Amino acid sequence: MDRDKTNIKLFCWYAVLWIFLFAALYLSYGVYFLDLSSTKSKWVALFSGAIALLFSSCKICEISYNNYKYIALDKIIAYFYNGVSLFFKRENKFLFFIAFLIAIFLIKPLGISFVFCYIIGILFAVFCGFITNFIATRAAAKISKGKNVSLNLGFKIAFNSGVAIAMAIVGLALVPLVILYHIYKDYLVVNGFVLGVALVVLFSSVGASIAKKAVSGAIELVSQLEGDIDIYDKRNPLLLLSGITKSIFKVNALSLDMFLSFCAVIVASMATGAMALNLMGAFLPLIIASSGVFASVIVILFIKMNKIKNPMKALFISGFCTIVLFCIFSYYVINTWFMGDLGLFYAIALGSFGGFVVCFINANYIFEKFKTVKNVANSAIAGLSPCIVQTLKEGFTGVFLPTIVIAFLIIMSFILANGMEAPLLGVYGITIAILGMISTFGIMMCINIFALVSNDIDIVSNTYEFGEEVERGENIDMLGQIGYYIISLGKNFLITTAILTALSVLIAFSVTVQLEQVDIINPYVLASLFMGASMPYLYCSFILSGVSKTASRLILEVKNQFKRFPQILRYEMRPDYEKCVCVAANASSVQIIFYTTMIVMVFLVVAFKLGSEALFGFVFGAILSGSVLLYSSINSAIVSKAAKKYFKNEFINAPISSQYSVLEQNNSIYSLLKDLITPCLSSLIKFLAILAFILSPIFF
Repeated sequence: MDRDKTNIKLFCWYAVLWIFLFAALYLSYGVYFLDLSSTKSKWVALFSGAIALLFSSCKICEISYNNYKYIALDKIIAYFYNGVSLFFKRENKFLFFIAFLIAIFLIKPLGISFVFCYIIGILFAVFCGFITNFIATRAAAKISKGKNVSLNLGFKIAFNSGVAIAMAIVGLALVPLVILYHIYKDYLVVNGFVLGVALVVLFSSVGASIAKKAVSGAIELVSQLEGDIDIYDKRNPLLLLSGITKSIFKVNALSLDMFLSFCAVIVASMATGAMALNLMGAFLPLIIASSGVFASVIVILFIKMNKIKNPMKALFISGFCTIVLFCIFSYYVINTWFMGDLGLFYAIALGSFGGFVVCFINANYIFEKFKTVKNVANSAIAGLSPCIVQTLKEGFTGVFLPTIVIAFLIIMSFILANGMEAPLLGVYGITIAILGMISTFGIMMCINIFALVSNDIDIVSNTYEFGEEVERGENIDMLGQIGYYIISLGKNFLITTAILTALSVLIAFSVTVQLEQVDIINPYVLASLFMGASMPYLYCSFILSGVSKTASRLILEVKNQFKRFPQILRYEMRPDYEKCVCVAANASSVQIIFYTTMIVMVFLVVAFKLGSEALFGFVFGAILSGSVLLYSSINSAIVSKAAKKYFKNEFINAPISSQYSVLEQNNSIYSLLKDLITPCLSSLIKFLAILAFILSPIFF
């Protein structure tokens, strides 16, 4: 690529971006918001979505700029991308079949308009996954092969990939939501878009999680079959599948999960606002989301990652600055629209800063210097069982503080929005506070994707089949270490947004069906509450069963290849890597369809046989038990990994000691919870809440 021509293209892209950004800021905060009788303010969200997509294009161009003149780079990119595409093509065949059946089922009770929005949601979510895979594969490969050029250059590529994916998701969420709402002017119809996104997210996140853990177990059995074959041996038929599940799938799952949260909270807030403040209340969530986009873009434009000595500190300072700028924009909007009544602004500010606080609330589980990590490491002296118990204890303890933050956020946002005088306005304050947290997810997601890409580059640098020597050094270790710390800090934010998203949608359901209070003494409600609380555990048991079945099929495929083609073991023949990818995709998709159908059947029985109050109790029970399971699982997994890193860094001969072996086994057990329970439950509780919201017209 000609660098001079590329520099000119980048200059033109950024010139257009600045022009569009200033024009959008002027039209929104200087023209549209001042005319309270105009409906033009809803188009501000369209402007912000277009700017986000334009900004994403600029960052993609910057990523393409860094080629390093490495001959095999394009081959490595194609190698990973083809593997990822093959997996999702197989999975999407099952997805589109199920989506077609659901469309037929919904067209009569909810109408053709709802089904149309539902189809649009599926298409946009699939396209979002495509964009994520496209960017992530290129960024990971470029970092892994260009790490020795400059550490800051590695930071820059990782950061640009995070920005590109985050801004693409924001744009792909806001643009269709504004257009669909403009066409149909009914948030219940637009909710079909959210259902389509939820279905894709459920398939992709759960399928990727099953495949990831299945391949981890299968690789251990492959080593038992042939003792000299390890995870990076090119004779291993699972080589390609292992590389894409451990690197690209993490970014894909995170991106789609936040895409769903962003869409769901906006629509839920619009529904609650329409009931509380009519048209102005329906438009306000779009404006608040747009303010978050503007704030994120402005702050990111001033970050020069190639000149930063401490990227971790710089990223979190930029996150704080984004929240401050977002609050300034939100203050202007609320003060202009509500003439000095700043209750909703206080709720928004509380939500945005609350999300930032959540990131650091369990930092003692991450950094090796804290007593919590040392307690787990020291418990390994007594053996595996005490280590498991100590880790579980720490995980349970870590549930309390995030839960208190959520409770405080709910109560204070209700009070600040004048809920004591007008309960419906207070409920709207809760949803708008949750939206305040989600609105700055552009910068938060950029930070987390930066961490994921950086953390997994050692896998990308090892997992390919071209026979080059594996290059490791200080740069790649430093990138991975920083990535590990950042993503660990961000886990609580991601879990909290998932829980509050489900809660926001459930509140919208209760407002839509005019459910002012729920009688907890009602036996139907009480029974539904207990049934809902059991659903996350039942679903997790299903997923664990799916991992076992998928791993068994992968092992059978590996055995079959070794048996039919003994030349593989002699390096005389390339294994069929793609066949293993197809086996994993087919097996995981079948498991998802079967297990999700069972959960949905229970949901429908509660909805149509027990009524709206019981349905509220069912979903609320699932959210409560799911939140406890999410926090305890992620904290146990993080502290177990931190204890292993602490022991390895403190003691020179750690890898060959019995205590380190115990910590490794402990970490492998709890990583199962992190890699399976976190993405699966996050998708499940949101999916159940969205289903309830969709059925709300039936209970009018």
